[in-house]
Amino acid sequence: MLNFDSDIKYLKGVGEARAKLFGKLGVGSVGSLLRLYPRAYEDWKHTVAILDAVPGENCCVKATVCAPVSKALIRKGMTIYKTQVTDGEAVMKITIFNNRFAAEKLIEGEEYLFFGKVTATGFTREMSSPQIEKAVTGERIRPIYPQTQNLSSKVIEGCVKRALESVQELPGDVLSEELRLRCALCD
Repeated sequence: MLNFDSDIKYLKGVGEARAKLFGKLGVGSVGSLLRLYPRAYEDWKHTVAILDAVPGENCCVKATVCAPVSKALIRKGMTIYKTQVTDGEAVMKITIFNNRFAAEKLIEGEEYLFFGKVTATGFTREMSSPQIEKAVTGERIRPIYPQTQNLSSKVIEGCVKRALESVQELPGDVLSEELRLRCALCD
């Protein structure tokens, strides 16, 4: 078990290299990781129907993969993966650029959440490079953390979750009791 002052490199999944990346964000301890607050949040709880998605705005669409993922090499080092999904009323094209892992996790007949910007041409809807999660696990508010090269918000989110599970005891209230009483704040 770790404590609030433990070096970040001892948190499972961090190590020396990732600890250096966290250092660029001013995070050197487990406590400073837990005090690295998200800069924004994405709402994955409220899904929209494909035809109700507002073009150009981020949204979350719950849909089932209805076509096998196709792969196309467009030039050296660039691969595009395409498939189609349906919410039962409409079909939307999904395009994934250079991300074999995201494409491979899409299984025909399975339901997923797709988060990103929808583009529309007539009745045709498309989402390029969406974030993808299984429908049963993704229905939540996702934190978006400040990032640095090779340290994504999703990686930080996972580290914060492991830190909360690993810390033996969180420190007490950071505000003095006098200040809390004077300002009528809860502890």
